[in-house]
Amino acid sequence: MSHQSWSRTARTAAVAAVTVAGALIAAPTASAASTSASASASASASAKSPAPAASHSTSGHLNTTFDGVFTYHACPTGSAAGDFCLSDVLTGTLPGVGAVTGHFEVAIHFGAFGGANCGPIEKHGSFTAADGSSINIDAVGTYCSNPGVADYAFTVTGGTGKFKHAHGHGCWHVPANAVYTDNGGSGPEILTGSLHRA
Repeated sequence: MSHQSWSRTARTAAVAAVTVAGALIAAPTASAASTSASASASASASAKSPAPAASHSTSGHLNTTFDGVFTYHACPTGSAAGDFCLSDVLTGTLPGVGAVTGHFEVAIHFGAFGGANCGPIEKHGSFTAADGSSINIDAVGTYCSNPGVADYAFTVTGGTGKFKHAHGHGCWHVPANAVYTDNGGSGPEILTGSLHRA
């Protein structure tokens, strides 16, 4: 029975600037000496004012492909009859985050297919950044055994470290596996949607 693996934006933008209008640094006219002096004082004060603090929020659009490798394993005790379970490991880059590794548990609810080609699937886990901070994701969707494609709606449910307040949502598409092995397979996984760090 074939199964699909799941594989591989948020962009940081913080701009701080202090602008002194040209009128404030123009040469004084004969009829406006006092106005010029006042303008010069204003320009000096503006130049000494601190730039606005850069935002610590990372947010943006996701359109990212990961490399996924999955391995079948026995489902946990209490799983529904007919469930098929696997572990999915993803590697790639999240915009605004950098290189990440994802570890996800997947359950295909074959018992609920009712003889049809397609049925429910779910996926839960997290992406971990180089500093150890993690982004938690829950996803539910549909798996079609022929041609072996999964499509999820995912939700970012927080995380740890600098991603403690992360949120977002989108679509997670897993095309037919590029490679199959006796106990799993591998292939690309595409995430599109949004990721907000705070």
